[in-house]
Amino acid sequence: MTIYFIFIVLLISFSNGQRTNQKKCSSADYNPQVSKAGQYPWVVAILDQRDWIHLYIGVGSLIAKNLVLTSVRILNDTSEADLLVRGGEYDYSTDKDQHHDDVEVEMIRRHEGFDERTATNNIALLVLKSAFDGNTNVGTICLPPPTGFTAFDGSTCFFNGWGKAKFDSEDYPSILKKTDITVISREECVRAIGAPVPTQLLCGTGLQGKDSDGDGGAPLVCIIQDQFYQVGIVNWGKQNATETKPIFYTKLEVFRSWIDQQIVIIRQTLK
Repeated sequence: MTIYFIFIVLLISFSNGQRTNQKKCSSADYNPQVSKAGQYPWVVAILDQRDWIHLYIGVGSLIAKNLVLTSVRILNDTSEADLLVRGGEYDYSTDKDQHHDDVEVEMIRRHEGFDERTATNNIALLVLKSAFDGNTNVGTICLPPPTGFTAFDGSTCFFNGWGKAKFDSEDYPSILKKTDITVISREECVRAIGAPVPTQLLCGTGLQGKDSDGDGGAPLVCIIQDQFYQVGIVNWGKQNATETKPIFYTKLEVFRSWIDQQIVIIRQTLK
């Protein structure tokens, strides 16, 4: 099967699936009090495989069977050959709990306007060499439409990753963690930080005493009308227990048109 044919399947999956994939994004059976393999099937680990070492560098989300959404910042200067994407992972400390799959990267698309100083445009796509198929612990997440999305200010959302759990800790958990975040309105965020907030960013609270180092690129997911939606991407941030200022996340609603444009470019490139 050629890369181009695989990508045609990807394109159909993304453009149509994001509209009709509601059943797969249903939160009807979700129990936030339980942690288990396959509970967050859209979460993938991004690994640097240079020097024959699989080094964990961050997180991504599967938005089609061979298309990963992540942040520019975690990729640094890596090339396609340097990266490996792992789906279905839960506990890094054992191979007995479940089956995971590793897939190599065919193409990286970094946002051309990324600004590390302000965290704006911190978004990237990874096109995989093959699709994640046949693994029941791997699945896709729904994205918000470009316009007309239901307001989610005040929603309790969450992100997942294998990054640090506690402020200034040196320990990285081996089991996929969940961090709850409350998304706040832009107006409330501006009041809290005392400065303008770029339209490309979401603000959230709830990181007090916690650390998201190692969770860069992770999907910020909200449950809206009984559906899981990825509304943002983790940039970076940590807070001691007394800090109350909001943390910034990439706002996906703003970047839906960019994602669609990149898919067109990828399709033309892989012809």
